[in-house]
Amino acid sequence: MKHWSDITLKEKIARWEQVLRVLRSMTRHERERHFNMSFYGQKTSCGTVACAAGHCGLDPWFRRRGFKMDFRLLKSYCGRYFWDDDISDVEGFFGTRGFEAIFFDSRPRTVGKVIREVLSHIKYLKAEKEMV
Repeated sequence: MKHWSDITLKEKIARWEQVLRVLRSMTRHERERHFNMSFYGQKTSCGTVACAAGHCGLDPWFRRRGFKMDFRLLKSYCGRYFWDDDISDVEGFFGTRGFEAIFFDSRPRTVGKVIREVLSHIKYLKAEKEMV
């Protein structure tokens, strides 16, 4: 995985544009039942529930670039099984500013709200590009 500090501004913007693609491609069911900004990812009886970063970690575009979320099967002491998320370095892949403003903020938000936050962050990155 290429670290945020080792890629060009164009590549940084592309990563965030791919976040938009992932979020915009979510179905209504996924938006309502499989999206939760409180944790990276969780297996449920209905399927995987994840935040924006978690959904990116499941997407082929991100996985090809080394950003992944997988699940490890854990067993509790009472014989019940649980899944634990195993996600790549989110801050290292998306940068500190975007990580803290969007992914580290665990307040309940809709997919639409997170899309607006990502658009604002892309605007910030593009303005940075103009200053260089």
